Amino acid sequence: MVTFRVMPTTVILNADSGAGPAIAERFRADGHSVTTVSQADNARASLAQILRTAAPNGVDVLVNNAPILPTSLVSESSVDEFAASIDIGVNAVFSACREAAILALDTGTRLSVVNIVSVLGESALAGTASAACVSSAVIAVTKAFAIEWGTHGFKVSAVMVGPSGSDGGTEASLPTFPGYRPLGNPIEPGEVAAAVAFLAGPESPSVTGQALVVDAGWLAYGWHRGGP
Repeated sequence: MVTFRVMPTTVILNADSGAGPAIAERFRADGHSVTTVSQADNARASLAQILRTAAPNGVDVLVNNAPILPTSLVSESSVDEFAASIDIGVNAVFSACREAAILALDTGTRLSVVNIVSVLGESALAGTASAACVSSAVIAVTKAFAIEWGTHGFKVSAVMVGPSGSDGGTEASLPTFPGYRPLGNPIEPGEVAAAVAFLAGPESPSVTGQALVVDAGWLAYGWHRGGP
């Protein structure tokens, strides 16, 4: 069973985007010592130092929050822009997970990792190639790390988040026909935070390598059905 220390240490990367603030608030409310790192400060080269400074005695929970990525048609994007998205969206996640695992092994900490991605990794929309590719790749990394690190008692899972209603780019691209989001409600940051806390915490000791979808039924319905 995954258990936490008296005051667990949680590090949240890209904490200034999306549900980041709500996730930080949730873990603080749950008694964690929380360190937040903004997208601007989340440089891959400095991740090891960031983690060891924030949690010299080991990281209990690492949350790789989804970064803000550009939205544009492939024909209007450059290769360099796409490569930059892969670097911040995939390479940084790989590096952060790796550094956190090394630190956990050094300190004897039971690590839980939750990677936050978009449902666009499973069902893309025009103009979202960066988010789709990043999300799909991070899901693959999540599964691979879960397999490799399970023997150490580490958990690695993901949360796939649907259209929030506050994302102007993605939300504006969605069809407006009835049913595209069966529950009808936009995704609230607190819901994402609750999913992250569940996957990271002791209530899910046997859940790893999974992607928990929080999208009000968007993927199940299929955004394209009945649309143009």
